[in-house]
Amino acid sequence: MGCGLLVGSSLMGTAYAQDVYSDGGGYSSYGAFGDGATIPNTPPPTAYSSPYGNGGGDPYWVAPTPDQPQYFSKVDGWQTAFRSWDGFFFRTEYLQFDYTRPGNVLLGAPQFGIQNASQPFPVFDTLSNFLGFAAVPSLNDMRLTNIPGVRGTVGIPLIFGSFEGSVFGMGNAQVTMEDTALLGTIGQPFLGTSTLVNGIVDNNIELYNDSFRATFTSKLWSSDMNLFFDGPSTNYFSFAPMIGFKYLDLREGLQQRGVFNPNPVLGLPKVVTDIDSYSANQLFAPQIGLRTKFENSFMAVSFDPKVGLGANVYKNRLEVNHFRSNADPFTVMNDNTAQLTPVVDLNLTGRLKVTPNINITAGYNFIFVSRITRPQDNIYYNDTGSADPPGVVLRTHKEDMTFQGLTLGLEFRRP
Repeated sequence: MGCGLLVGSSLMGTAYAQDVYSDGGGYSSYGAFGDGATIPNTPPPTAYSSPYGNGGGDPYWVAPTPDQPQYFSKVDGWQTAFRSWDGFFFRTEYLQFDYTRPGNVLLGAPQFGIQNASQPFPVFDTLSNFLGFAAVPSLNDMRLTNIPGVRGTVGIPLIFGSFEGSVFGMGNAQVTMEDTALLGTIGQPFLGTSTLVNGIVDNNIELYNDSFRATFTSKLWSSDMNLFFDGPSTNYFSFAPMIGFKYLDLREGLQQRGVFNPNPVLGLPKVVTDIDSYSANQLFAPQIGLRTKFENSFMAVSFDPKVGLGANVYKNRLEVNHFRSNADPFTVMNDNTAQLTPVVDLNLTGRLKVTPNINITAGYNFIFVSRITRPQDNIYYNDTGSADPPGVVLRTHKEDMTFQGLTLGLEFRRP
């Protein structure tokens, strides 16, 4: 009897241990299994029913190991496309970009009979008395170059390809020109803001004989979310169609300040004229593209062209204060609306495989955005005579702009 009890208890223990694997909700040291997957490193039975088809095994099932467990149960109602951390990466990059310069823009209106108002020309008062030489400032020498930035990118493998998300921000770009030696001579002329008169080219100019300063600022950041689908591939080349979404935010400003001293001897109050223009472009664009990749055991090169068409929600603002005299008031004008804007993003990246988990990257990025607004082009320099306020107003202008430069980064990848 004692031997019989001993054998019976042993069989019960064996049956209980086997039930860990036979129960559809059981667990093993290798992960969670369902549908009777009872032995590690064996596929589910042919009766497995999956959302991908009936009457066959799961085509995406991978035998688990201690190093690569199966994270999701085969009968989990919340089962996702993500199956393994293999191929996951994070990349951080240093960017150095050049922007389209403000351009050869005159900070004023053309002058009647003057071919180039940015060069010294004689000026007279209303009684035709010669006052000296003057010039209208120009933004021709302003450059937005070598602007630093940082970008972070994360990649998550999927059963049909991968998801990649990135965000980058550029440093605040600022260029200033200032002149405090305004003597009215050819070498050091007065500076001034020239205007139309009731919309007609004339010889009207508001002079500054003390100082003039113009500051241009630009701030850019952007983010991308893209899905890449597995496409045709060979031993070294692969192609991956892409769909995604781009957000781009560009904010720029142009601040002008000119100071006129009516009579230094008598000590009359100076007239400080401010003309400040601001623009903000926020682009929301769905995009498509195709990744072409060459890769071997030592290096990889990928080219990602993307094209998008989305809504550009822009906001423009112009502030003018004391334009002709201290009696002229402070005025504010705004223009806020949205329009369709195309965008092209070209990214060439090379990777040097230092270790199985670490890559050094270098590349070139080119971004083209059409039909955006910029502050230097949104000012309409006009004078309506004795009208109050003066006629320097906001008129939105649209143009193309590019951002381009080199990238250098470090990539951490799970092989």
